[in-house]
Amino acid sequence: MNFNSSWCTFRGYLIPISCSALYQTFVIQAIFRLCRIVYSTRRWLQFFWFYVLFLPIELIFASVLLCPILIWKDIDYSFEDNYCFVPLSKARGMIWLVFTTYAIPLMILFLIYIRIIIYIRHLPTNQPIAMRRRQKRDLIAIQRICINIFVLLILVIPGTILILMKLLGGIDYPLTYRILWLGVEISVAILTIEMIMTTPQLKNIFLKRFRQNRVATLVPSNQRQAAATNTNE
Repeated sequence: MNFNSSWCTFRGYLIPISCSALYQTFVIQAIFRLCRIVYSTRRWLQFFWFYVLFLPIELIFASVLLCPILIWKDIDYSFEDNYCFVPLSKARGMIWLVFTTYAIPLMILFLIYIRIIIYIRHLPTNQPIAMRRRQKRDLIAIQRICINIFVLLILVIPGTILILMKLLGGIDYPLTYRILWLGVEISVAILTIEMIMTTPQLKNIFLKRFRQNRVATLVPSNQRQAAATNTNE
């Protein structure tokens, strides 16, 4: 049986593309805030469809960036974990994967955040109150994006340390990938909850659905109690 088939290579290639797309989504959000604050006079940068077009572009960008791991044939089947990925033994592919998936989006986010801070500090103090409030909201949104990225980084640190131990010291820990992906899964769950709690529209939808379910649960219970009371009478 050929474990290192084309299908195995494709699956191992799709995993880092998905992770890269997740981080690039935060970059798109930051670009939107940058355009609202710094380039607010350019109306075409405020259109919704302008940012929808970024979604296929980010997937293409991630695919192109990660092409070297295909060219180098660094994707192998892991018999310990039963899935296809870049093994720790191939340092070149692993370093390139970490750089393109994590480092590049973080550097872009950092540069966008610095650009917005510099722009706001050089603004005149006699701006309209409405504009200052909007800029403050956008800055808070950028800070939340940075916090989200920080959460993602914190939770993948244990797996990253184990990867560095393998690459630099040759120390191989059998549960490295499982610890790494556990951190990713926890971070995605935290980000989902955080997105619901910090987005008013999503929060209202969630609370409305929760209240509807609660009412639907209470009504049959009250009907049963009323029926039991009538029977006793």
